[in-house]
Amino acid sequence: WETLEIHAESGDTAAMLKLAQRLDDQGETERAFDLREEAALAGSTDAMLEVGDMYRHGYGVERSLDLAQGWYGKAADKGDRRGQEPFGLPQSVARLRGRRRQPLQRAVLELERRRARL
Repeated sequence: WETLEIHAESGDTAAMLKLAQRLDDQGETERAFDLREEAALAGSTDAMLEVGDMYRHGYGVERSLDLAQGWYGKAADKGDRRGQEPFGLPQSVARLRGRRRQPLQRAVLELERRRARL
C-alpha cells in the first residue's frame, strides 16, 4: 500500500488507478473516484474511461450520461478509440470527425437516457 500511495502522490497515473481499485474493494468509492478523476485530469485515457464509466453507471457518483459522454469524448480526442465505443458507435462511424459525428453521438445518448427511464 505504502509504495503504491507514494507513486500515486508523485503523479504516477497507473499507480493512482491501482490504488483506486483497492479503495473500491474496501468500499471507499468516493476516494477512489477522486483518484481516478485526478489521473484523468493528468491525461490518462484509462482514467478518463473509468471516470466515464462511473458517471454512466452511477458508481460512486450521481449518474450523468452527459458527464460520461464528456469523459469518453476526452479519451477519444486524445486518440483512444475505446472512448468512441461506450455509446455503441461502430468504429467506422466513430472515425468521423467534426460535426458529422455529433448528431450520431447525441442520438445514441438520447437512447441511453430513454433506456435509463424504463
